[in-house]
Amino acid sequence: GTLNFDVTLSAFTLWSSPVIKNGNLFIGSYDGKLYSIDIPSTNAASSNWPMFGKNLSHTSSDDTTSRYYYFVDADGDGYGAGTVVISTSPTTPTGYSLNGDDCNDTTTTICPCAPELADGIDNDCDGDIDEGIVSSRIDWSYNIGSAINPQIPAISTDGTIYIGSEDNTNFHAINANGTLKWTYTGITDNVYSSASIGKDGTIYVGAKDNFLHAINPDGTQKWKFDIGADAIYSTPSIAKDGTIYIGSDADKLFAVNPDGTQKWVFTTAGFNIRSTASIATNGTVYIASDDDKLYALNPTDGSIVWSYNVGGDVEGGITIDSDGTIFVGVDETATTGSVIAINPDGTLKWKSANTGRVLSSPALNNGFVYFGTIDTNKLFA
Repeated sequence: GTLNFDVTLSAFTLWSSPVIKNGNLFIGSYDGKLYSIDIPSTNAASSNWPMFGKNLSHTSSDDTTSRYYYFVDADGDGYGAGTVVISTSPTTPTGYSLNGDDCNDTTTTICPCAPELADGIDNDCDGDIDEGIVSSRIDWSYNIGSAINPQIPAISTDGTIYIGSEDNTNFHAINANGTLKWTYTGITDNVYSSASIGKDGTIYVGAKDNFLHAINPDGTQKWKFDIGADAIYSTPSIAKDGTIYIGSDADKLFAVNPDGTQKWVFTTAGFNIRSTASIATNGTVYIASDDDKLYALNPTDGSIVWSYNVGGDVEGGITIDSDGTIFVGVDETATTGSVIAINPDGTLKWKSANTGRVLSSPALNNGFVYFGTIDTNKLFA
């Protein structure tokens, strides 16, 4: 739970979620750039053994009189340096210190008592620079030209990064080294949907131009599917048989064949579908709608297997555990929300206490469910 590192990318908001691959973190920014950040190791530098005392006078004198060595403390931080005064008085004179280990006596921010910072300076005066500090750097940034909001970069097996933006016309493929691979210009409105990549390398992405676009790995158009009206905000989900599921503001979930033809369509009673579909191991398709319901659909024809009223909007993703339990975060009211666990047969398994509005996707690990809330600024487990 401690901070590993932070990197200031720009003065703009980060709405995109990060993706990590091969030791690099990729994230889009509202400044219109895609950033690749090198994730640092946590190996701290070793420090030299500190010198004990400051024996400036080495003498064989038999004089047993106690002598005190006072160092000028010009910055008043309790540590001195440079000029030394030898005295038989144990009382430290004003402007001096018994400790002469200050390596910069002109500022109180640099002394043996100061914390080490990642600034290229020996802040704690131990002879090492930035020791124990985990640092990170921006490997590259690619200027897309318009805000990236809020899609997540999609990364192929060869390291190519796919991402859209609010520039109304282009979808970008960026090489792993940050150079442009190609630009797809078949989109005529903003892209808010994250892309998904099929087993054959086909890239699927929805846009506000009312189309689901299928793009070949070389950037040419494979096909585009007209949803009829309204924008696409959800991310395409791809089943094992290649079927693509995509929700839209046309109040519909479309099942599209790999060749771009419609397989079936599921329609709600006038409510948007902006969540991303999740697919169970048996093929059952789970989707949430703004009608406050979670639906389980038959993958063959889109018929309803069951529905469950979750009592609010599901803005994040739908998470499925290995035992088939379905988890959703719910935005219930202006001040309330929860996480709900639903059995594969559509019955309630459990519901958490009010945690505040949940817009994130629940994450599972070692028997715990992790999620964040928008109004309490907390991460819950």
